[in-house]
Amino acid sequence: RRVLGPLPPEEQRVLVREQLGLVGKLAKTVERHAAGNPLFAQQLVGELVQRGALIDRGEGFTLRPGAELVLPEDLVQSWLARTEALLLNRPPVEATLLGLAATLGTRIESREWFCVARAWGIPSEGLETLCSALVERLARLNLARREPQGWRFEHGMLREAVLRRSQVLGNSAALNRACAIGLEQRYGDAPDLQERLGLHFLAAGAHQQAIAPLERAYLYARSNQDLETVRGLVKARMAAMSSAGVESEDPQWIRGWMAASFVARSSGHFHQHRRVLRKALKLAERGGHERLCVRILRHMAEGERQQGHAAVAREQFDAV
Repeated sequence: RRVLGPLPPEEQRVLVREQLGLVGKLAKTVERHAAGNPLFAQQLVGELVQRGALIDRGEGFTLRPGAELVLPEDLVQSWLARTEALLLNRPPVEATLLGLAATLGTRIESREWFCVARAWGIPSEGLETLCSALVERLARLNLARREPQGWRFEHGMLREAVLRRSQVLGNSAALNRACAIGLEQRYGDAPDLQERLGLHFLAAGAHQQAIAPLERAYLYARSNQDLETVRGLVKARMAAMSSAGVESEDPQWIRGWMAASFVARSSGHFHQHRRVLRKALKLAERGGHERLCVRILRHMAEGERQQGHAAVAREQFDAV
């Protein structure tokens, strides 16, 4: 009998986005929950269809305003019970290691896992042996699959149950902080790490620490023309600044509004683009940030040029 493993990431992306027709944040959420299980992805979408929770945006389906993707509670409770049984009579460090792994993601790179475990405070001596034994036990139970650089959760619901358990125990923020610190120690300012780093700090409640990596992640995603990721990062960074109490005239906020205007312009929402830039310009002028004022006027001119308003664009370029 041949046992089929989870779909590779690219094949799962094709299933969710091309065959099931999902887009945006909903597509990412279904991919995360399904963790390569095509049947589970289809079940999640089927449940949304039955509830009438989907709306066709033209380029694909997303959630209707006010609708949510909610995992069936009986399924969640079943996996929570299975997780508790898995950890019963085991050393507490195993629960911590499993929680850190789930917080890192669906696929676990072993060296990253060791780094965040040390950031949590688990001693280096014997750490790799502990981790290897845990993965081996999960693999024997068909709950994990080894990969060249580490391992992955065999079923997305195990990871979801571990994350829910962390929330119930109240240590989700601490796990995210350990992940952020460990990843930062391992990779430093690597551009492709910044999104993960910022989101871990944000989930840890370290809002001030999340702002800079989220801005770097935005710039990286923008350079790669990844508008979907850019949109999410702009929202996350604004949430971090609001929670951190950053003053409205701070250059960080002004750059945030400029980033929001880029999303609006890239989406063809020129009225919103213009409105957001006017707000940014007013704040920059009030704060005396002359260089930012110049950049904002250039963005305004580029938006007008893109719409074919050559005369208005020239006026704004002249103002610069």
